[in-house]
Amino acid sequence: MRKTSKRLVLLIVCCSILLFLASGVAVAEEVIYKGGYLHSGTFSVSDSAGESEKMVGSTYFFSCERTLEINESFELGYAGGFQMGGSIEDEEGYYTGSAHCIPVYVLLNYYPLSIEGLPYLTGHLGYNFVLYDVDDYEGTLRGLYYALGAGLRIPRYPSVRVEVLYMVNKGSGEVEKGWSATEKLDFAQSRITLAIGLGY
Repeated sequence: MRKTSKRLVLLIVCCSILLFLASGVAVAEEVIYKGGYLHSGTFSVSDSAGESEKMVGSTYFFSCERTLEINESFELGYAGGFQMGGSIEDEEGYYTGSAHCIPVYVLLNYYPLSIEGLPYLTGHLGYNFVLYDVDDYEGTLRGLYYALGAGLRIPRYPSVRVEVLYMVNKGSGEVEKGWSATEKLDFAQSRITLAIGLGY
């Protein structure tokens, strides 16, 4: 897992350098504030007892993105966000905790038709912090974050964007179990999201 984390950090650093270089040739730049709805779903967690799945309720997320328009077809950017943890329930439907996610990522928007107002494809890749507090486990997990989806810029209001994304949050690490014991956990969650953004 450490090798994977190091490779991920290296990839993000390379993308950040690319963004820095691209900022010198950017046609325009924009700061976008987004809010969105995270659909309910399931997440899996692995510990010494094996792998299990839990239900997670619908919730919301917020993010701030800075994009650089390289040409008519591409936008590059970087961002950070906060995904509120939905209510997590066990198999009997009882509340057992929450898992908030804080992704930091680079993004790419591609406009295949190069016409304003038509759909674009978008992708995120970054590092994820999971504030995990479920059952008797509590701690911060770290791992991969990525998202794929499509968006639309409203023709009459080009600063407004609407996106549908498939988001994946992963994390692993040592967490506290009870008062003194520790346990290694692996966490994975994927959900469909609907986002609305406003650019300045």
